Amino acid sequence: MRIKNATWYECKLRYSKTTETGDTKKTTDIYVVDALSFTEAESLIINAAKDLLIEEFELKGLNEAQYKEILFSDKEKDDTWFKVKLCFTSYDEVSGKEKKSLLLYLVQAKNIKNAMYNVEEMMKSSMIEYNIQSITQTNIKDVFQK
Repeated sequence: MRIKNATWYECKLRYSKTTETGDTKKTTDIYVVDALSFTEAESLIINAAKDLLIEEFELKGLNEAQYKEILFSDKEKDDTWFKVKLCFTSYDEVSGKEKKSLLLYLVQAKNIKNAMYNVEEMMKSSMIEYNIQSITQTNIKDVFQK
């Protein structure tokens, strides 16, 4: 497992796809790219689409992702992406009050159970108190990093 912190962009590509029955239908897939700007993200996803052999496509959406960290799995069977929301708890020493902050991670895993396990492995060495608020399976097809 490894973690990469970067500015991530979610890109929606719409293209014609041949189904198992031989029919052609329009489909929209979501890809994530590591980029410094919208312009760089657009360039990277266009080049990635060419590598994926998508001949004709439209870039239907390009948004900066809410997460800054992605947890990549080393296991080949981990081919699904999950958004995991963690709630971190800290204490203000002056006021003695509890402070909570939410962070969103993108986690690669086989299923929700494995996503939870991967997050717990990542947090194992941390002293920060946390709770997993939610784990949601995404429609992200792939992540392209520098």
